[in-house]
Amino acid sequence: MDDRVKLDPWFVHDRLIFGLLTDLEKAVVESKLGPANSTFKDMYKWTALSDAVANYLVTRGVPSGAREHVAGRLHKGQLVWFDQKFYFKGVALAHRKGLVNGAILHTKLDVDRAARVHGEFNPQRVTADSSLVQLKGYQQQFVFAHVEDIDEDGIKIRPILLGHMIRPDGIFDEYVCNRVSVHPSRIDQFKDVKFGVPGASRKDLEPLRAVPEQQVKHWFAEILNEPVVPKDWGGEQFDLWTDKMTIDGENQVAAIQFKGPAKFSPMTIKTLGANGDQIDRLAQTDADLLVVQHCHEITAPVSNMLRAVVSQPGRQRRYMIIDGYKTLAILRHYGYLA
Repeated sequence: MDDRVKLDPWFVHDRLIFGLLTDLEKAVVESKLGPANSTFKDMYKWTALSDAVANYLVTRGVPSGAREHVAGRLHKGQLVWFDQKFYFKGVALAHRKGLVNGAILHTKLDVDRAARVHGEFNPQRVTADSSLVQLKGYQQQFVFAHVEDIDEDGIKIRPILLGHMIRPDGIFDEYVCNRVSVHPSRIDQFKDVKFGVPGASRKDLEPLRAVPEQQVKHWFAEILNEPVVPKDWGGEQFDLWTDKMTIDGENQVAAIQFKGPAKFSPMTIKTLGANGDQIDRLAQTDADLLVVQHCHEITAPVSNMLRAVVSQPGRQRRYMIIDGYKTLAILRHYGYLA
């Protein structure tokens, strides 16, 4: 995938951004500001600052706040980003009254609904009138922020930039966060598999209860014509590494994590280690496609965690979920299960 990062900003805290930059980076921003008397001087300013933030995210490797929270690494004073839906309140009213406070945002992390993220920002720093629409109600936003505190009220942040991460080709019809999920039906080897059988229920997953994880791994390797099947060991980054999986004939380098019936129940983040460390291990590979397979259902927080991992600015990748229903469909199509 294209690793360039582009941000369309609705709120920019220029002073905080300049405080993060080196002298050289500040000079780059200033070179893009254009004439002081230009009609478009504000647009030049917001574009230059958002580009500086995009570059900062990539060059400093600023982590996902969701990923840091799950891993137990999130701490006061940290710079992080979130890319999910936030609830915004009071922005337009405070802006209209000329107030520097009164604009709030909050959400529950989509990887952990028990964790609340909240903060306030100066509504006079919005970039345009359209920002008042974008920062109203429940909206998907990219939030670059400083962690001010972590206490019983949750994770308090101070926003530095609010906006959208957009496609590098400049097309605004899809946000990056919605482009990174790959459905198994897009894989050439699975294109004739009949997914999504109407009326499927958990009892339909029972045939997988008796199938060991190692067996499923070997079957998938055969389907993909992958001759190398590594043995399991405690510190592994993945269960299967393959470049034989293709999408529209194009080979994908994939790291696959299999989860068998040892825990025959819906997969949660804890199923993948106490702090979701198995997802972290997948993320540390050079794979372009991260795949998680399970013999049962896979809960939304797992998918959301994978989305956060593969959406890392500067290292855009994709992920795929193969739950028990899809696993059954694939294995039955290839005749491994009746």
